[in-house]
Order: sequence, then C-alpha cells, then structure tokens
Amino acid sequence: MSDRKGSALLHKAAIFSLPFLISSCAALELAQRADDLELAVDLGKDFQSALQASESDGSDGDGNSSLPEGVSLLTEEELEARAVEQGSASYAGYAGLFVPTGENQNSIITAEADIIVDFSTNTVVADFDDWIGGRVDDNYNAIGTTGGAAKARGDISFENGLFTINGGDASFTGDVSGELTYKNDDYGIEGSLEGSIGSQNDGPESVAAVAASDAVITLNGEVVDDPDADFGFYGETID
Repeated sequence: MSDRKGSALLHKAAIFSLPFLISSCAALELAQRADDLELAVDLGKDFQSALQASESDGSDGDGNSSLPEGVSLLTEEELEARAVEQGSASYAGYAGLFVPTGENQNSIITAEADIIVDFSTNTVVADFDDWIGGRVDDNYNAIGTTGGAAKARGDISFENGLFTINGGDASFTGDVSGELTYKNDDYGIEGSLEGSIGSQNDGPESVAAVAASDAVITLNGEVVDDPDADFGFYGETID
C-alpha cells in the first residue's frame, strides 16, 4: 500500500468512525511490516545462500571469495576483532511468520525485533514484541481495505543463538518455537534458524536469519507442507 493511499484511508476513517480509524492504522502498520518481512526473508535467504556457497567452495581465509555478487558477510577475523574492539552490537528490525492459506492468499504475523550480538561470547539474543497479523497476496500486498489487520495473541521465542564459523564466514544458529493466534487460527513453529551478519549492495550492516530445513510450521496443529511457508527476522545496526 502506498503512502498516498494510506493517508486517504486515515482521512476517510476519521470522518466516519473510531473503530474504522483503528483498523486503518493497523492496516498501515501491516503494510509496512509486510515489506519488512519480505526484506527479512529475502535477506536471510541471501545470507544463507552465501554461507552455503562459501562452505561448498571452501575457505581461503578471507571469507568472501565465493560469495554471491553484492553480498558481504562478517568474517571469522572480524568476529574476533569485534570481541576486543566493540564487545557487543544492537540491531532493530522485524520478525515474522508467512503462511500460505489459499490461491494468492497468505497470512503474515509480524513483530518488532530487538537483537543483541555479544561478540565476546559469540551469542545472539532476539526479543520479539507486538505481534500483528494480516492477509496479503503473493506480492505482500494487503488483501481488502485493511488486510484483516489485527493484534495476534501468543509469542514466538528465539533461544540458544550461537555463532560458528562456516567457510571463513561467521554464521549463527538458534532454536525457534512458539504459537500465535490470529483470527481464531493458531500458527506455530518449532525448529531452528540460521543466519549471519552482513550487508548487501553496500547497504547498512544487518543481522538476518531464516528457518532452517528442520523447522516445522503448523496451522491449527497441522503441518504446513508448502515451501513458501517461512519465518525470519532481521535488524539493522543501531548507531
């Protein structure tokens, strides 16, 4: 949803009713978060592909020799240097669950994400807050006037985040689990995430992670057998 359309929705809502105003505000938040979730998943998968490329090609010590064009990941040397020079770093962004539910119809549930990387212990901590659900098409555009935007109940947690070295580039894994209720449907995930710290096309430094192959996503207790179902989080460095 464009900013112009979003402003028109808010103006119209203010005229007619407070409930519609509230739902429109949620729709604007949903639209922004849908874009952020798409970025999180795409960035996480790019980092994941880069790590796999490094691993399959082997490492010559610089950690970047076999990465896809435009992607730069944190190397082992940089990870060790930051333990002394920086200690830790904070990142802010979003996390989200994407679940296909029909032809060109999907549910997304997103949250704000605060991520802290402790370089001295090689650990990653991620906290998620304020879950909002909605309906989007395959291009992450809200379906209908508000996209069904509404608060979701429950929580998803990320634990045991730990960096390892993968072909000269530093990657981390961690456990993800939890369940969220949106529009009387229960969405769950259990398994692991994998990610890294890096940048793309000289953009800001980011941390990103996506569901690993062992992660299982469920809808009302049933496994979602769709390759497009995913969970991810990302954050950009806080100055």
